[in-house]
Amino acid sequence: MLPLLVKIAPITRLEVFGNVSDGVRSALAGLGASHFQHIGGFTR
Repeated sequence: MLPLLVKIAPITRLEVFGNVSDGVRSALAGLGASHFQHIGGFTR
């Protein structure tokens, strides 16, 4: 279903917030994802 969704609403950017594994980082590299580390703030 994702290819149909991308035809209707193309992905213009992808931002990932938080600490992610190297596997996730490499999987999203082809999509041009920007990664932002968790620095501080509220946790639950």
